[in-house]
Amino acid sequence: MTLQNLQDDVESHPSSGSTATAKTDLETKLARIDDEYERKKAKRNEDYERKKAEREAELECRECLLACMYCIACLFLFVGMPVIFWKAYTWYHAPPNRVVTVFGLDASGTSFLYHTLSTATKATTEIDGMTSRNRDTGVDIQQFPLPWGFPSSSFDDIATVDVAPPPGCAKYYNQTSPGEKQEPNCPSRFYVDITSHVEWYRNQGIDMTAVIVVEDESESDYLEGRSYHQTGEGGDMYGEHLLIDAINALDNSVSPNGYSELVMVRLDLFKSRRTEYLMELYDHLGVASTYVPPSLWSI
Repeated sequence: MTLQNLQDDVESHPSSGSTATAKTDLETKLARIDDEYERKKAKRNEDYERKKAEREAELECRECLLACMYCIACLFLFVGMPVIFWKAYTWYHAPPNRVVTVFGLDASGTSFLYHTLSTATKATTEIDGMTSRNRDTGVDIQQFPLPWGFPSSSFDDIATVDVAPPPGCAKYYNQTSPGEKQEPNCPSRFYVDITSHVEWYRNQGIDMTAVIVVEDESESDYLEGRSYHQTGEGGDMYGEHLLIDAINALDNSVSPNGYSELVMVRLDLFKSRRTEYLMELYDHLGVASTYVPPSLWSI
């Protein structure tokens, strides 16, 4: 019933009571209606304000969270990332703690021993056919048959380096061919002065052992009992000279960690004693492994 209906009802039924009483009742009803309306309106306004405040608080929290995430991202980007990259760079380019270099004449078994020691020490390839490294332990395994490198047209084109690989040449040698661009300080094929190679690493405070591979006892005696002028001809003659020089210059002294600077390895003992000789070599080089390559049985 609307307000107009109430007024019309009072005016059309004067017999039901006095006009004053009817107006009073009407005013009372209207007052109750107004109060109910105001109460509901106030509740609606209160609910609206509460929800509005909740939304504003939620938006403020989101903004604070986004601001914090942005600050963290900026901190990570401008502080954390450089630190991470620097640590990764220094870890990747850190010098080794221990180097074992396998030397021998061309096709003398250096490749077999290099791959065996690389697998035994869990060293992964850094420069194909030259160097493997275990970055967790800081152990490098190298091999340099004399000579090492890309094919060369003549003996006169083969250089001699004091340390291998020559500093700054890793990227140049880590390819399958010399390429069109030649590096003047990176000879494509070279011999290694074994004596200076060992001394260079030891002067850097790195435990260094040169492993010289020979065929049998007769070749070992042959090299140990000869001088440079008594060797063969051409490349083999010069390679033998470097081996003889190393055998005469390097002694069996050991580093503070107990590593010898020179170890002679005979292939004939691999053929006769197999696993026993390999385990003795591991022990002599400080290699904690029981790895036995399948190729050991086909030497």
